[in-house]
Amino acid sequence: LFVEAIRCDPDHGFAYNSLGLVMAAGEQVKLDDGRVLGQRELLVRGIQADADHECGFGRVALAVTLPPKETAILHDGRTLDSKQLLQEAFTGDFEPHCLRVTRLDLDHTASIARLGEQQALVEAIRASDVKAFAVAALRRRLKPGETIRLADGTVVRRAASMSAASISASASAAGGRSGRASGTSQRASTSATGRATTAAAKDQKSRTVAAEAWLSSA
Repeated sequence: LFVEAIRCDPDHGFAYNSLGLVMAAGEQVKLDDGRVLGQRELLVRGIQADADHECGFGRVALAVTLPPKETAILHDGRTLDSKQLLQEAFTGDFEPHCLRVTRLDLDHTASIARLGEQQALVEAIRASDVKAFAVAALRRRLKPGETIRLADGTVVRRAASMSAASISASASAAGGRSGRASGTSQRASTSATGRATTAAAKDQKSRTVAAEAWLSSA
């Protein structure tokens, strides 16, 4: 659906960003015009297409898909890491496709720990809560005791109990705890296999549902 949206409008930034977000690292897609783009290329192209709207969604998506300590080169030649991308997202806005609504009933920190940042962002988009997710993701990248004020006035502080390792390991933390609790490597392996199968099924369902929902609102 996102590929079709790009075919109809080659400058549809939301479609580029959404397609990049539901892809895996290393995965590529061939567009109708013959271009073969990977996840990062799609997200950078989406940010470029949305430049006039100063939309923060693409920067958030690119930030959470960057491996730790890696950077991305934007269309304007600047090289930014994930923390810088998240900070810059707040120089724009989160509406209308960026979904500015902030819902206090959603715990994005718990969602990130359970799903990992990329899938948690998919859930945040479906819940119209991208801005609050971006704050939670940025908080994870701050140094202990660090506080920053964003361009829109939002103040973000690093939680004292948050470990730096959790930034890259949150998606597997629950699995590790489950494996240790099982008491045997065989049971841990079975549990991991079950989680992987469930995660794959959820990922495929999320791609389909998210594509239909996001495209209908685009």
